[in-house]
Amino acid sequence: AGLAALVAAVATSRLGSQALQITGAIARVDREDPAGTARQLVAALLPQPDQSSDSVTGARLRRLMAPLTGADALPEYTPAPASLRAGLQGPLPDRLRPALRRGTEENRGGPPREVRLPVALSTSEALRRAMTRRIPPDTVRLLQRMGEHPRTVLFRDLTHADHWDLADPAPLYRLGEAALANLLGAIGEVAAGDLAAARRRLGENAAAGFRLLQAPTLAATLQGRNILESFALAPLAELEQLNGNARQGAELREGAQRLSLFGLLSQSGLGGLAADPANLEPIVGYLRDSRLPLGWRATLMAEVVQGACTNPREILLGASPTRRATVLAAAAQMTETPHAQQLASLMTEHWTSNFGAAAFGGDTPRPLGFLLRVATCLVGT
Repeated sequence: AGLAALVAAVATSRLGSQALQITGAIARVDREDPAGTARQLVAALLPQPDQSSDSVTGARLRRLMAPLTGADALPEYTPAPASLRAGLQGPLPDRLRPALRRGTEENRGGPPREVRLPVALSTSEALRRAMTRRIPPDTVRLLQRMGEHPRTVLFRDLTHADHWDLADPAPLYRLGEAALANLLGAIGEVAAGDLAAARRRLGENAAAGFRLLQAPTLAATLQGRNILESFALAPLAELEQLNGNARQGAELREGAQRLSLFGLLSQSGLGGLAADPANLEPIVGYLRDSRLPLGWRATLMAEVVQGACTNPREILLGASPTRRATVLAAAAQMTETPHAQQLASLMTEHWTSNFGAAAFGGDTPRPLGFLLRVATCLVGT
């Protein structure tokens, strides 16, 4: 009992400070609602749902992300979207040079070298050149072909689905690649003078970002935030600014910057939020909070068991059954999340199968179970 109390004190000291930071981040995300704000800003541009069935949407997703083999395989982008975007940058504009630190444009004692702009500035400059018809005609044709590529067309179709089932590991970079291609297609539309078509494409990218924020993996959350920020809101802000809508441009730019708040939601130390098995109401609130990305909430489901490390009794005897029951009950109330209960079951399965976490289930024979719990709490929290 003395060892259990000591281990619990060590874990509480470690997890307590992390939990305090996480609760502060949650409060800020709830207050500023990055995803909700973004949705309001682009509501008029989001594609209309096409009522596709889950099976049809799933088949489309698999085809877009499938290996480039087989009769049904989609052709590869040529050139790659990232290469075409880099080619749009051209030389660094004089007006941007003072913003960069001295010494970044020249090798010390050597000849000048090319400077690459950050993504936001690169997109901004490309849109400026498109608006002023300073992109060469052959490059405009490349941009338009990028927007008409079969991968881009399939991606655009997918943005009309109201749900993407991305629970299984998937090569999400293919979605990011297609969103970038759609952004390049939007720049081509601007160069051709069709701003409405450009806005439609950027609205589709926004829809893709929202779909990824509703997927139960941290990788999807990161990809969704990137698409929403860099391939939708930021380009829309520049487009509106260039079109004389300064206020709307500023609101979109602020909305894009607000998405960085998701980065404050740490994925470590989450067990500290569930220290007391008799008081897990805050966990229920966090899991039901649709302002928080589903990928982060799914990680929280898996980490609730680690809160047992702060409780001497649970270190001695195993995690309280209340923990898993609370996660499952919270999932039953997540009505806005498809398959939430299956997700909760999946995310808590490792409590009885993972070597360290299994010790908390109480199935490991004593004293081995107790020693495993001690090791898990000292090393794994």
